Amino acid sequence: MSWKLHGVVAVLLGVWLAGCSKEVPRASKDEMAKLEQLIQKSEAQVAADLALWRKGIRSLAAGALPLTTKTCPLPPGGTSLPNTTVRMPNLDKLVPKDLRHHRDELRRARKMLKDMRDRVRKRLPKSTYRHTWKRLTRKRKREWHLVLVVESEVRPKMVSARKYSPGYLKGRLLLWSYEERKYTCAAQVVAHSSKKIRVYDGRKGRTLQWGLESNARRDGFKKLRVLR
Repeated sequence: MSWKLHGVVAVLLGVWLAGCSKEVPRASKDEMAKLEQLIQKSEAQVAADLALWRKGIRSLAAGALPLTTKTCPLPPGGTSLPNTTVRMPNLDKLVPKDLRHHRDELRRARKMLKDMRDRVRKRLPKSTYRHTWKRLTRKRKREWHLVLVVESEVRPKMVSARKYSPGYLKGRLLLWSYEERKYTCAAQVVAHSSKKIRVYDGRKGRTLQWGLESNARRDGFKKLRVLR
């Protein structure tokens, strides 16, 4: 190897070592404390929303629905809105998908914050802090959630390879507003299984139940009235 080539290699090695020794910007202690406060505030908000969501279901699941005669101003999306089917014994185990996703995101952010503060390993770069902050402070597009409360039901079931016994469902459909943090509309629902079904992935029993609950939401959505 010629002396010129040796010189080029030495220069490149020096540049690489200089780049390695250059300190990567990290989040400051004040920035990490600010992120911790944001996470705590968001966790408290999710917990409060979940408590109100469950409390509203309990108050509207028993007795006559306090309905007005005013037709509910239906949100766009119809029965394809985010939805949850509730059977009262399982209420305390249920978390609406919107809040569950937010809660999971906060858990990841808290783990990220722990890694930022880790002194044994190299702390995460400041870009991670900025990305986490941006995600937690972005405007969320959750507005409405449909809750189907099951009062009584006969579940559909397969009786042969091509035949099934139809099901029946009676309950209440509630419309939750994230903006108002309460249930704004409701309706009594009665639904029966469809005469024909389209099976996906071979899960006939689950498809039958999905179809019955979907019919109940469609029945109730058209009858939603504003709550007092």
